[in-house]
Amino acid sequence: MVKTITTPLQNQTPHLSEQEQEESSPVSPHKTLPNRKTSIKLPTTLFFSLAIAALMLLGNCYSFKGISIAPGVKTVSVEDFPNLATTVAPALSQTIVEKMKNKFAAEARLDLVPSGGHAAFSGSILNYFVEPAASGAGDQAALNRLTIVIRVEYTNSITDENWSQTFQQFENFDRNANLADVEGQLIDLIVTRLVDDIFNKAFTNW
Repeated sequence: MVKTITTPLQNQTPHLSEQEQEESSPVSPHKTLPNRKTSIKLPTTLFFSLAIAALMLLGNCYSFKGISIAPGVKTVSVEDFPNLATTVAPALSQTIVEKMKNKFAAEARLDLVPSGGHAAFSGSILNYFVEPAASGAGDQAALNRLTIVIRVEYTNSITDENWSQTFQQFENFDRNANLADVEGQLIDLIVTRLVDDIFNKAFTNW
């Protein structure tokens, strides 16, 4: 009689590689899953900012530092200012013209031409006088005041803009001072303010 010998079966679980075990095993709660790519949307305000910038570039004028000038305006001219005042200050006319030219060239970035500029300025000195500025003890003036009044004509051949306006500025000084000693300094201060007013009127819609 033949005896049949039965041996216990060994564990037949196939050997899995480390990678296969990781793929088949449950996800550990501490395991970080790869980040999915998400679409990035630009803020709505950025689109509005870009749109506004584009509109400014396409506008009729360019601006910088508060200055607004039509793009076709490239040159500026300043004619002499004849003195029509009763009192004549010899250096006043030249001071006005030179300060205007320097400011327009430096701040408006326009090229200076002798005459017929796209932005053309001319005018005259209407008044130049000294008067008491304030009352002190005994009704005597504590200060004197130098006042300068000029008339300016402006024409813009590109925009067809033109205007004529009177500008006036003053500076006080000690009544005991000799005008001849302080006149040069006073003229410089007053004309600087006048030129600022003219510049603002022409180039900043003042």
